[in-house]
Amino acid sequence: NIKIENNNDFDNNNDDDFNPLSESGPQEAPADDERKVDDDDDDNIISIDENNNNNTNNNNLQQWSPSDEIFQIRGRHYLDKQHVDYKVKVSSSPSLYEPLYLTVRRTNAGETIDIHNIEGLPESVINEQNKVNSDNNDNDDADEFKGMTSTLPNILLLHQILPVEQPSVWSTTTKENSPSIHLLVYFKLTDQTKQHILSNNDNNISSLLKTWIQPHDPLYDHWKTIIKLRNPETVDIGIVGNQLIRQYNGKPFLSYGSAQRDVYPNDKIVVTVDVYKFSYAMRNFYYSILQTDDESVLNNAVIDMAFFIEGRVPEHLPESILGSFTIKDLRILQEN
Repeated sequence: NIKIENNNDFDNNNDDDFNPLSESGPQEAPADDERKVDDDDDDNIISIDENNNNNTNNNNLQQWSPSDEIFQIRGRHYLDKQHVDYKVKVSSSPSLYEPLYLTVRRTNAGETIDIHNIEGLPESVINEQNKVNSDNNDNDDADEFKGMTSTLPNILLLHQILPVEQPSVWSTTTKENSPSIHLLVYFKLTDQTKQHILSNNDNNISSLLKTWIQPHDPLYDHWKTIIKLRNPETVDIGIVGNQLIRQYNGKPFLSYGSAQRDVYPNDKIVVTVDVYKFSYAMRNFYYSILQTDDESVLNNAVIDMAFFIEGRVPEHLPESILGSFTIKDLRILQEN
């Protein structure tokens, strides 16, 4: 990879963001033909419906929920050097998408998962995929607008591919040659976001979303994630893990080298985040969390995850959280 120069306007390496892909600093995003994502067969299943009930073992623990956490993101005047609020971050507004369903699938080495044929989807997801918004168009051909709000699919699927095996600093495991955990979270556009999209007013939310879904993913290198452990003082995941938490807990990071966005009209938008492409330290951090049997961690850790598009032009500010959710019980991500 080729190192790139720091650019504070892009926040690629300042004090509020970090790059989890790199061992030594930010790196250039790979070319389009290097960004390949796998989406075939599924296997072992743990499914949590929109009421948070575990469908595999009838466990009624509240294992996840929509997040009510407030995140610090770029404000409207973040890029305006002449404004008093230059480089000022603000508290996030409600997310543009709300979570409907969370499920965990597992694959063995050499197996893949088909994200278009996930069994057991609840009616809340299916109904959004079939819904026809009467404000979309006066055209009588309803099928053309099924599951869409203007040009955007109603459903957004976040697909995270997580490691099961201990990462090695000497070798690179991939999702193709290793067993994996697949975290699938289905979101729908909120009613308020739909109104923004369908309004005739020019607004930053509509501009951002309509740019985001354009062919060739023009905002590919803008994808950001926040992972926040709410109660780090009660969780001990080892020297390295604790140090990473102290340094990066709740801070946004660019994950463009690991994230790919695909748009399927009348169906969904899919963002696949491949943790195998993260640095050794970050892969090991994920592995430590996923495989821990420490009851203090399992019983106490509450993790918020949010994702959004970095605002690099005034038209895309203030930043808006696309979607967020809270994992309240890490057992949901562990193997049976």
